[in-house]
Amino acid sequence: MAELVDAPDSKSGNGNIVRVRVSLPAPLLSNHQSTIDILMPSLTPVSFLARFMAWFYDLLLLSALLLMISAIFVLLNGGDALAKHQPIFYLYQCSLALVISTYFIGFWVFTGQTTGMRAWKLYLLNAQQQPVTFKQAGLRFFWALVTPGLGIFWAWVDKQKYPLYERLSNTYVFKQEKN
Repeated sequence: MAELVDAPDSKSGNGNIVRVRVSLPAPLLSNHQSTIDILMPSLTPVSFLARFMAWFYDLLLLSALLLMISAIFVLLNGGDALAKHQPIFYLYQCSLALVISTYFIGFWVFTGQTTGMRAWKLYLLNAQQQPVTFKQAGLRFFWALVTPGLGIFWAWVDKQKYPLYERLSNTYVFKQEKN
């Protein structure tokens, strides 16, 4: 079992060291050793520009995916455009929503980063700097949809520069600094 004893401290110069108290069998630790230093990446909050660029990368990829799905549905409709009165139109809209939500929630839960975030070395973690759960990712996606403009502009008034949807979902994007 491990517990956090000392968090990273950028003022003292050991910003990459986290001190953890561990409980391991006697042969693994010496008699007088109760802590182990673990090298961890230094994480810092993300600027608006980095967030925007990651979002733009994701937008490009999602646009391509949504265009492919649209082409499939047009082909299923005999090559004609989809009309609102057709039952296939509602299936089409549901499939678009499913692809978008699966893209974000799936990447956040399984890798901690979308494709755009990976390009900018951004990571999504919860408040304890652990990978997010399905519930946390779902809440983040929900709040990002409900507060689209306000969520981003909230970062300009927030002391730590976090968007509103990050505060509401208790998930945060960090940038891994070079060691």
